Amino acid sequence: MSKDYDQTEKYSMSIYHFNLQYKAGDKNSYFELVKASFTPFVRFFDEHPEWKASLEIQGHFIGFLARHFPEDLALLRKLNLRNQIEIVNVHYSDQVYLAYPYRDMVESCKINKEIFDRYGLKRSGVFFAQENFFGEGAERYMREQGFNIALLNQHFYSHHHKTRKFAPYYKYKSIFALIKGAHGYNAENNSRQIIQRFSYWDDGELAFARGNNYMPGYGASEKAYQNHTYKYKRLESQGFQMVSVTDYINRMRALDLQPVEIGPFTDGSWNMDYYGGVYLWMGTYRLPWERDGEIRSFTYQSRNKLLATEKLIEWGESQGIKIPQEIKLDLKMAWKHQLLAEVSDSTGQTPVLVEIYYTPKESRDCIQYCNKILMQLEDIFKEKNISLPWGKYIDTSKESTDNKILLDNIPACYGVENRAGYELKKSDLDLLTYADLEDLIGGSVRMLRVRKKSIKYSLYETDLPDDIDEVKHVIFDIRWHPNYSLFMSRVLSFFRTAKNYTFTPLYDNKIGNYSGLIFPLNEEKLIYCPALMEDTPKVYDLDKFDFKRTWLGLPNGLIGLGNDVYIIKHNYYRDTHIAATLNTDNQFVQGENTVSFMTLNPPRKTYNWRFSIFKGSLKNAVVLANKLNVNPVVKISKD
Repeated sequence: MSKDYDQTEKYSMSIYHFNLQYKAGDKNSYFELVKASFTPFVRFFDEHPEWKASLEIQGHFIGFLARHFPEDLALLRKLNLRNQIEIVNVHYSDQVYLAYPYRDMVESCKINKEIFDRYGLKRSGVFFAQENFFGEGAERYMREQGFNIALLNQHFYSHHHKTRKFAPYYKYKSIFALIKGAHGYNAENNSRQIIQRFSYWDDGELAFARGNNYMPGYGASEKAYQNHTYKYKRLESQGFQMVSVTDYINRMRALDLQPVEIGPFTDGSWNMDYYGGVYLWMGTYRLPWERDGEIRSFTYQSRNKLLATEKLIEWGESQGIKIPQEIKLDLKMAWKHQLLAEVSDSTGQTPVLVEIYYTPKESRDCIQYCNKILMQLEDIFKEKNISLPWGKYIDTSKESTDNKILLDNIPACYGVENRAGYELKKSDLDLLTYADLEDLIGGSVRMLRVRKKSIKYSLYETDLPDDIDEVKHVIFDIRWHPNYSLFMSRVLSFFRTAKNYTFTPLYDNKIGNYSGLIFPLNEEKLIYCPALMEDTPKVYDLDKFDFKRTWLGLPNGLIGLGNDVYIIKHNYYRDTHIAATLNTDNQFVQGENTVSFMTLNPPRKTYNWRFSIFKGSLKNAVVLANKLNVNPVVKISKD
């Protein structure tokens, strides 16, 4: 028997997620994308001023519109200023921000603010990132950068918690949240019924177009345009109001409807159990030419040089040297290229070759701007009888003082080279055995589906910086080559799993061709620093979550194994920067919980990885991880 309500309110929202880097690096596709999808989008809402929507768009896209489609930008400004289109703007480039430190997102936000001010646009407080990336650190970023509403996908929520109470809206720590999938809510305490839905939650590039930007024939579709019109008119006839996300939340609060508290969460994305969260962009190789690890690690190399260049500029100013405005503008350009390099599309979902090349090109452009700045600084410093410290080490941490920025001698544990990483010299370090490694970790270290003869490893015990109390620190270098028969594995797996077939290889080791390294998880805890919170470690009992496995980008490289032992991957090194996989479902080792660094369907090539194994306090493990990956010590060179 249905309940009668004194009043029913119906709200329809939408989020149009636009990405100029949909086919990153193909400049012609950028023009096609705007003509096929964005121009119809702004025209559609201009023709229907009674309908509101939320638009997620990157700062890079807005800059492109200003240069090449000023009429579309003017129309967007008109819709935005009359509060019809609320703009959701989270990053300058559609970055895999779960793979990079907090500082990078702050720079992204700063550049976006300049763009919005320049073109007279208003940014909303709604947060919706590329691939709907979200995590605990996003809440911190939102709070500090003026966001207050997060849009989350149902898959992200259900990965962490299988059941939830349906509500008109939610609260996660200090922010409000909407979860796509909650289609209705009855507030019986005041006989009021709230019905809410999302009429669109997808790529904006597809809403008004035929096909997609990767395929021939992509273009504006009058049929899609008319279907969109029909959908909104039908909703209107059913009593729905087309509102922005902010309008909806404000209405719920005005009605004094209380949000339901949710959490905790780890780092993830939409389609979580199909993509593996960030794993799709950091270790899953759908196509044979993908190079996730190499590409992501190279972005850390360019980032290291950028931080060192920036620190030299700051140091010069602290010495009373006037830095020309041209150099500061070049530094901003270097940051823009770095953020473009951090785009998701170069390593997923199914990147074509131009996208594979895009990130290395942008990283090299960043390095070139840094080299240009360094050469200019050399001339400026000479006038003050100061030599540019070629071959010296620069401490890029914000804690470094004027007198401590230049280091002549550093412990071998964190001497980061621009390209090669650590300078490891056997004469300076103690060579250990594999048994020593397993004794330190407290369990077996295994490799899965690798050519045994290809495995080369070295283990060195090293000194630590003075500000870290040393218990033990070992650098673990390993080189290996995958070993599997892709075709036969897939054929045989079909018969082996015929009674329990899954459409994603993430959850079936028989379907997925995994190769990589497995460490034991000695405590049933998740110990890590969430993305955008690399200075704030978190420790969770695994029974706080419903997942049996999850995937983490680890921007500072740190994850705990328990018993005061921590793994730190060196994100800048060769092809090390892939996601960590935490398993409690016996996927790789029967009867053991594990932390693994796995490649899924990896290309047939040699892989070179570097890890630190640290035994000591969590506080000191975080300090070391951030010295390695977030604010490293960088050797200044001319290449």
